[in-house]
Amino acid sequence: GQCNGCGPYWNQSGNHFRGCPYGCGGCSNCFGGKGAQGCSWAGQPWGEARYSGRTPWQWAQWVQTPCGVRWCENKRLEADRLVDWMVKNWGIEHLRAGSGVIDVGGDPGFLAAALLTRGVAATVVDPCWGMTGKANGRAFPEQFEQMPGSAKFAWFRENFDGGFCDRNSQLVAGASAIVSLYGDEATEPCLAMASSLRKPCAVIPCNECMRFFPPEKPTYDGYVQGCMEKARQLGGFFELTQLHEAPFSRALLVQSPTPSWAFSLMNDEPSGAGPKDLKVPIGILQEMGVLHQLIWKMELAQQNPKHH
Repeated sequence: GQCNGCGPYWNQSGNHFRGCPYGCGGCSNCFGGKGAQGCSWAGQPWGEARYSGRTPWQWAQWVQTPCGVRWCENKRLEADRLVDWMVKNWGIEHLRAGSGVIDVGGDPGFLAAALLTRGVAATVVDPCWGMTGKANGRAFPEQFEQMPGSAKFAWFRENFDGGFCDRNSQLVAGASAIVSLYGDEATEPCLAMASSLRKPCAVIPCNECMRFFPPEKPTYDGYVQGCMEKARQLGGFFELTQLHEAPFSRALLVQSPTPSWAFSLMNDEPSGAGPKDLKVPIGILQEMGVLHQLIWKMELAQQNPKHH
């Protein structure tokens, strides 16, 4: 069996990895909950639920270690970068509209806290909310409930699926966006519901969940591409972009807000009557960093009109 306490610091020979912050030196004695003398992990229950390999008690202890504190700082930094991206590209007023942003699989609340800090209402939908032991000072959205005039925070300990959307139709219909940051099992339902509802959506698929990597291309890139293709098959119009300065994964799947007049330009909208050309100011293309790529694409289209 695996050491009940040291988790990722234990190896098959029963010894600590060098980075173990507990340093009891006796992992080989921890089997069955015996524990080395002085080991703070000894005697913890084996039957307790585990989240990403740790029990809630283990998570609560680990987030206080130097490695855990650094992890929390990076997770909050990543959440801030994602919210900053949405503010820049979608507008703060759009995000603040209606019932705000739905954060799918959002325990322990890094993204919700980042949204609330910017005055955007946040609702976390996660069947494990508050149960994992990952709560920490950088992910504590409940504190905003005590602040007069702050944006509203709510949570549901449920799966985000069709049943949830039916039971909470007003919340979902009024949502300004649906977001999932490493949602694991929640990633595909998030993409599916956002595609069905045509809601703005931003998703970073988990880069460590190898069990989701497609067998035909068992890589993270293959997983991201597969997520985007499945969402498009369900009627979504997701695009892949990069979340710069993110500490972990930078692959961001995005379904941007779409005004009603734009649907006639999209291939999956069978109107047949709308224009197929779109005028875009050069300044916007420069800001997006695609101006010269687009110019060359236009040149290729003129040279080979049958292939474009």
